[in-house]
Amino acid sequence: MRKSTMDFLCGLCFLLISLLFTAQMGDLEGVSLVFPQALLVVVALGGLWFVAKGLYTRRQETSACDDEPVAWRKVGTIALFSLIYALLIMALGFFSSTFLFIVCASLVLGDKSHGMGRLAKISVLYSVIFCAILWVSFVKLLNVPTPTGLLF
Repeated sequence: MRKSTMDFLCGLCFLLISLLFTAQMGDLEGVSLVFPQALLVVVALGGLWFVAKGLYTRRQETSACDDEPVAWRKVGTIALFSLIYALLIMALGFFSSTFLFIVCASLVLGDKSHGMGRLAKISVLYSVIFCAILWVSFVKLLNVPTPTGLLF
């Protein structure tokens, strides 16, 4: 599959996800709506970016480009992790489940050429930094409630 086609389809998936989650936010109001809306805006902007990138790079690709096979096992694994992540948010809380999801996704998608130990360390470090930035941004700066659970 061409890179431009993958980017375009990825963008469409992001846009679809943001539309589906927008439909689920019907009963939220006030401050509890700020966090989900902010996340949906980021997801939708990412989708628009990938759709535009796919359309733009499509013109630059030659027809003789080598097609890489789609890593369907990784696609399926990340899709499964995403479903589990959505289910775990209510049980473990947003930040704990986000931490686990990012670590697991990084382990699946990361470069394993330097060993799994190094990849695991980098995945955990990235996940801690990402979750800390989210926590500071939404909980401390914006004072927006996030889903809490068993751990956090």
